Amino acid sequence: MSTGQVSSFLFTDIEASTRRWEHDPAAMSAALERHDAIVRDAIESNGGSVLKHTGDGVVAVFDRPADALRAAVTIQRGLTGDDVRVRAGLHTGRAEERDGDYFGPTLNRAARIMGLGRGGHVLLSGAAAAAIADDLPGEVTLLDLGDHLLKGFEHAERIHQATGDGLTTDRAVEARAAGTTRGGRTSFVGRESELSTIGRLLDDERCVTVTGVGGCGKTRLALEAAQRTAGRYRDGVVIVELAPLADPAAVPRAVADAVAMPIVATSVTRDLTIFLRDRECLVVLDNCEHLLDACAELVDELIEACPEITVLATSREPLGLDDERVWRAPSLSLPGDDDRDPLDCEAVALFTARAATARAGFVTAEHRDAVVAICRGLDGLPLAIELAAARTSHLTPEQIAAMLDDRFRLLTGGARRARQRQQTLQAAMDWSHDLLSGDDRRLLRRASVFAGGWTLDAAVAVCGEGDPVAVIDGLGSLVAKSLVVAEETDTSMRYRMLETVRLYAQDRLVEAGEAELLRDHHRDWLIRHVEAVWDEHGDRAISAVGAEAERELENIRTALDWSDEHGRGDLVVRLISLTWPMWYFSLRSTEALTWLERHATTVEPGLATAEQVELRIARGFLLQESMNGSEIVRCGDEALALDPDGAASPLTGLGWFLRLMVPVYLDPAGAVRTAREALAWTARHSSGDVTDFVVGYSANAFVSDGRWEEARDLLRELAARDDADELLSKQYVAITVATVSLLLGDHQDAVDRTVALAASLPPAPGRHIDTVSYSFLAIARAAAGDVVASRDALATAVACVRRRYSHIRGSWGIPITAVGVILAIEGRDEEALRLLVAVGAHGRMWHARQEMVFVMHREYSRMIAQRLGDEATAAAWREGEAMTVEQLQEAVAALVAGG
Repeated sequence: MSTGQVSSFLFTDIEASTRRWEHDPAAMSAALERHDAIVRDAIESNGGSVLKHTGDGVVAVFDRPADALRAAVTIQRGLTGDDVRVRAGLHTGRAEERDGDYFGPTLNRAARIMGLGRGGHVLLSGAAAAAIADDLPGEVTLLDLGDHLLKGFEHAERIHQATGDGLTTDRAVEARAAGTTRGGRTSFVGRESELSTIGRLLDDERCVTVTGVGGCGKTRLALEAAQRTAGRYRDGVVIVELAPLADPAAVPRAVADAVAMPIVATSVTRDLTIFLRDRECLVVLDNCEHLLDACAELVDELIEACPEITVLATSREPLGLDDERVWRAPSLSLPGDDDRDPLDCEAVALFTARAATARAGFVTAEHRDAVVAICRGLDGLPLAIELAAARTSHLTPEQIAAMLDDRFRLLTGGARRARQRQQTLQAAMDWSHDLLSGDDRRLLRRASVFAGGWTLDAAVAVCGEGDPVAVIDGLGSLVAKSLVVAEETDTSMRYRMLETVRLYAQDRLVEAGEAELLRDHHRDWLIRHVEAVWDEHGDRAISAVGAEAERELENIRTALDWSDEHGRGDLVVRLISLTWPMWYFSLRSTEALTWLERHATTVEPGLATAEQVELRIARGFLLQESMNGSEIVRCGDEALALDPDGAASPLTGLGWFLRLMVPVYLDPAGAVRTAREALAWTARHSSGDVTDFVVGYSANAFVSDGRWEEARDLLRELAARDDADELLSKQYVAITVATVSLLLGDHQDAVDRTVALAASLPPAPGRHIDTVSYSFLAIARAAAGDVVASRDALATAVACVRRRYSHIRGSWGIPITAVGVILAIEGRDEEALRLLVAVGAHGRMWHARQEMVFVMHREYSRMIAQRLGDEATAAAWREGEAMTVEQLQEAVAALVAGG
């Protein structure tokens, strides 16, 4: 081929090869030898040439793109069933040939396209797909995955995925709705050069820290850069706002929350490195300066353990890492910086844009000298300029310039030892604060007690001394002056402060001598607020409380810290007892239980009977993550003993739910006896959610004891009710009924129920319900004879584990059990029993406490054993007990891939 000729380039790479080499180098060496032979034969037999080896992959060149695709498909089909999985990327374009090798962006683009995929994927650029459109290999079609911005390239590339026999069916890349960035509510002005610089740094570095004085625009720059580069990262962008945090130990927890990783262990950092290990995303850590050591430690571990994670941090100081690239954010360009018109600069452009918002018809040219003086006097600091521009709603630029000049002369005197830029920002903040009315100042400093935002009702209760009109007017004034940000939610407006403003306002709160009083008000309001949600929703409050507590999570954490620091263990216990549904459903039980265990023993003797009951109910639910069965049952026993007729608390009936937890697994007949007592008790003493929870779990007892028809009859009414708890009736009840249908042989009913359930799941479902739903759908599809659809559902279940629960070993027990059941359905009994035995052998992998998964595991294990006979069962049992976790996961991957 001659230089400049259009060629097609194929890049391949073995997925997770580093971990395979570390785990079993001998096996990897043998697998690689077979892999190399298959790859080389596929390339050469389709008219290509291997240019080079890149680690455990190759780069090959072809004259015809169709030949390159045939080679890629042949490789994937040839490796089916092997314990190595390969991703492949294909692009067609011109490249420079020199000394038998090729160079240029065409090859770089092909490598980036490959990087979008995972094991089993064959991805093509738009150019390659267009050239192959009329010459596709047999039984291969191209799936259009849309436009994606490749790392290091300015323009998006159309990506296509080859699908067909022997190729994986799961999509390589999806739309990035969950990986969005949070931009500002106002337009972004200027700073194009800075954004380009940050973009280039992100191409080349693993950790980029944007530093600068508070108010220089670090956050807006970082968010804008993240928004513009989001398409370069397969898994998008994650924004972590650290400003509300005070405890260094909370930094990993904040990142976990941002990436929707449930927290179930004390070593959150370790779990994060597992959770993010196979992701390619940009993590933006905003406002690190008050938590430098904690941020540095976390970033260091993430970069070491997660090869495709890039960190963009904002901080007033560098993190101090060896691999960190520090970039100082400059001020906006100022009037007189060059020979252009003084009004033609970034600082004036920003002032003009914000002033035009504050005062309709504002014309900068009419106030030329004053605007120039303001921008120069504020050193081009974006926050200060925005605050100044907001005042044009009621002051002329000439008035602003005169006041600013006086204030700056005071704050830049020799008596102050802070750096000049810090003095400048302080001057701007002090000046802005001095322009506020007394009422607005009071509201600003008092609202600084909120973390994570607040509502109007919260502001009235905590800050407003019961005067809603004054608070409404005050919030409107503060929003207009850019000191408070208003954001519309599904239900109402929610307010927050920028970090610099909140810190400044907190200092004013301390100076006013109101800090302790307002923090008490904040905590007391939060307790009353959650109590009101319980009261408002009556016997249907559990899900509503969980949702509301999730919205106020940062405020709850702040209130817990404050109460703990000031010796109010009683209020710590009360707050956890009130908000347990949120901690339980969102898999944050370990965090809540830590608070509870710290204070419960001391506090309990002074509690009223209702509160003692609710403490035990909360503790029983929170203990479920630890699988402490005896303690869970004891909590139920004690709650019912304290309130035998349910007169003290409407939640007492949940004690029966807790009583059933262990017998459902270990003593099905005893569980049925307890369930009958529970149903009779709740019929007399309970209603609403409590009754539904007990009915639902009683049905689990009947299923576990083989009373399948009785369980289905019990659940039919519950499943049909419109007012039943959403989580219970639409999710867990559906799983239980689907289990019964599968066991009774009604496969179509099981398919219909699990299809409807999967379609109704929220974006971030709690307690593994997404993994369970798709695992049961895979089983139901297999039982109905639809192998392809079964594999697709199983692939989705595995994706759920990898994206949300990969650090929780128990979560893998769900799809592994599904694979065992599917293999049994398909007549592969020895393989099936080995997997089912292995799941039980790894105690922490036991189904993430999903009762119906346990039932399917047990029933199919029995059926397989009966079919195999004693000798074959014993052999499969021995082999299963010897399997490693990695072997189990590989078995799942093999079945997903069609094995």
